[in-house]
Amino acid sequence: MNKSNTHLFIWLTIGISLAVHAAALIISNTILESYVWPLPEAHSSIEMFGSAIALFLAVLLIVFEKSGRGTSHNIEIACAMIAMGTLDGFHAIVEVGQQFVWLHSLATLAGGLLFSSFLLTKGGLSNNFSAPWITLAASIMVGVLSLIFAPLIPSMVREGEFTMTALMLNLVGGIGFFIAAFKLIKTNQKTNNINDLLFSMHCLLFGAAAIMFEQSALWDLAWWGWHLLRLMAYLVAVTFLILEGLVILKDLKNYHSNLEEKVLDRTLELENANQNLNSALTELTATQDQLIQREKMASLGELVAGVAHEINTPIGIGVTSTSFLEQNVQRISQAYKANELSSEELESFIDTTEQTCELLTSNLQRAALLVSSFKLVAVEPSDVKIRKFKVKEYLDGIIFSINDSVKDHSYSVILECDPGLVIVSKPCTLSKIVRNLILNSVHHAFGFNHKADDADISSIDTIKKGLIKISINCIDDEVHLIYQDNGIGLTDEQKQKIFNPFYTTSRNRGRVGLGAHIIYNQVLQGLRGSIEVSSDLNQGTRFDIRFHVNGCKDC
Repeated sequence: MNKSNTHLFIWLTIGISLAVHAAALIISNTILESYVWPLPEAHSSIEMFGSAIALFLAVLLIVFEKSGRGTSHNIEIACAMIAMGTLDGFHAIVEVGQQFVWLHSLATLAGGLLFSSFLLTKGGLSNNFSAPWITLAASIMVGVLSLIFAPLIPSMVREGEFTMTALMLNLVGGIGFFIAAFKLIKTNQKTNNINDLLFSMHCLLFGAAAIMFEQSALWDLAWWGWHLLRLMAYLVAVTFLILEGLVILKDLKNYHSNLEEKVLDRTLELENANQNLNSALTELTATQDQLIQREKMASLGELVAGVAHEINTPIGIGVTSTSFLEQNVQRISQAYKANELSSEELESFIDTTEQTCELLTSNLQRAALLVSSFKLVAVEPSDVKIRKFKVKEYLDGIIFSINDSVKDHSYSVILECDPGLVIVSKPCTLSKIVRNLILNSVHHAFGFNHKADDADISSIDTIKKGLIKISINCIDDEVHLIYQDNGIGLTDEQKQKIFNPFYTTSRNRGRVGLGAHIIYNQVLQGLRGSIEVSSDLNQGTRFDIRFHVNGCKDC
């Protein structure tokens, strides 16, 4: 609202209040001087309506104070509204008499004083959220005491005329309202906050009603006139609600627009991720062909089926979730454009979107982990370099790193190898073999309660004491590695399928079934060696690995 409109609004409100004031007084003292309208039911309805609006506004102002909205003096105005709303509520339910006028006068006095309370200190009651509760308790106490100790109430009406006590209570309250109105107008000129201006007019109308009180008699036209001014004041407050609602609606529209953009961006990211996964799937298919052609361990169709089954599940969930997101966005967008979008639907949409994004992330991570694990199946000639290294020293480091990664492990590894044994081979390939053998025992042989995937050992917990024994010797440039554990062993069927890709007995616990297959490929393709497995149920498992090296010697 610009400066000219501000002045127009102020003068229009002042003009209307003066017109109502003057018209009611003139007509009440001339044409309708002897007329009264004793309508207690209508009066109670008006007062209860005003009381409800006042209390609702108080709650709204407290909420706005927490979010930095509303007026420049939310807490002071909320306290005033609570006092007026509570005492006017008591005023509405009592019969006409001393209590009737007493409670109304107290409501006017409390409202005027509390409205102007922000003049007492520099900071007023800002962020003092205990003040409204104290005001509510005090107002209820005053109202109840007024009902209980009615005979002690000062005389407020005598022979149909208001007493000086009643007039002074309303006069002081009215002056407080005028002071608050002036202060809020000055504040509006600094902050340009339209809510300050609206409540300044609210105070102005209440102040006029309080001053008009002393010029009226019970139930006459002037008496109803100042009730009209109070009703107009509450209508100004309702205007505040409408304007704040429009601001919130605008913010909600902007938030919805930003949210829609974020969802569309996330959808594009997911589509790109799906494209990358499809590219990875193509790469994996080529790798599968090479593996099957080299080793002839399974048909191409069987391997492709395994890969498709493992990869397509998270990809399928990703595609389904993306479609679900798009449908939800369209539905919310249509509801919004049709002005049918409720806050509950928006909150539900936000919650559903967050859950769907979490589902997408977990499945895409799962697919990425599958891709990473499957890449280990392929062994390229240039994958690792051939060099001379000390076997025991090298494997001691590998075993130490695995033990350090497995939390609370209850197994031990015994390495039997000549400390001086030096071979010329591929240390990285040997590391992968030993690492996967140990993890295979940790995951399967010892009955661990594990949650990690084959390539992740950061969250493994053990429940059984396990023993792993590794012995290595080299004769005539041929290394013989014997690996054995005291785990649960294998059945005949498991021994036949152990090296098949994607074969696992722990799929329900997140296992992929590539660990033993990686060992097999690393031995046969990486080291050009052989591997045999022997095992009996509950008697542990043994792997015999043999491979040639370019030279071995004892230092």
